[in-house]
Amino acid sequence: MRPLEEKNIPKYLCRVVASYFTNRVLKYDTEKGPKEYKITGGVPQGSVLGPLLWNIMYDGLLKVPLPTEVNFVAYADDIAVVIVAKQLDK
Repeated sequence: MRPLEEKNIPKYLCRVVASYFTNRVLKYDTEKGPKEYKITGGVPQGSVLGPLLWNIMYDGLLKVPLPTEVNFVAYADDIAVVIVAKQLDK
């Protein structure tokens, strides 16, 4: 929640967003029956808030100074690191 606090988002909204991230569970079926997996990180996809939260959470990362041959490419809720080198062993 630090990125929200750094942007001076009111504390009550930080608490609302924090509660949005708690107790998330992935439920899925297997041949042996239903399973559950506790989700402990990431921004939920498919929600109205997803893109906004992704932008807020990744803003700091996207502003990190990088060497000339290293770039971040971000689109929607995806990110890739692109590194250019003349040789593969560098």
